Order: sequence, then C-alpha cells, then structure tokens
Amino acid sequence: MNESRMKSVVKMAAHGLYGAGLLIMLALPTNRYGWMQDMDPSVAQMPVDNDTGSRAIAGFLLLVILIASELIVARNAGNKKERLLAVVLLTIPVIVWIIKFY
Repeated sequence: MNESRMKSVVKMAAHGLYGAGLLIMLALPTNRYGWMQDMDPSVAQMPVDNDTGSRAIAGFLLLVILIASELIVARNAGNKKERLLAVVLLTIPVIVWIIKFY
C-alpha cells in the first residue's frame, strides 16, 4: 500500500473515531437520575448522585481521545483547508465537554 493511501485510511479511521466518540459524549448523562425528570416533569429536585465525578472523568478521557484523533488528522493533512477543518472539529468536543460537565 502506498503512503498517500495509508494516510487517507488513517484520516478516515480518525474521523470515524471522532464521530463515534462525539456521539458517546453527547449521550453521556450528567446525572444518573436525569431520566426521572424526563419521564415526570413534576420531579423538581433530583436525588443526590454521588457518581457525578466519575462521569466527568470518563467524559474527559473521551475528550482526550477525540483531541488525539483530530491531532492525527491535522498532522497528516495535505493542505491548509484540511488542517483548519481538523482544528475546528477539535474545538467542538471541548465546547461540548465544558457545557455538559463544567
């Protein structure tokens, strides 16, 4: 396999990893009991969730993986447009993580 084909395979795999990871990050709940409020809006106060920190840590680890995948794409980018797209895509999970977990 020639080098340019290998780079495109690596970029496609990194983008696939990015897409799956971003979907997982969006699906991660911030509170274990959040579904209760979705089912019954009259539940004003949610029960105490002691595992909130572990969800934020899991989200942060996922964030690091997403950043790494886009850095791989930026490193293997053939032109400035690809590199700029990778940097823009790199900022999306950072913003999502800050909104959800900070």
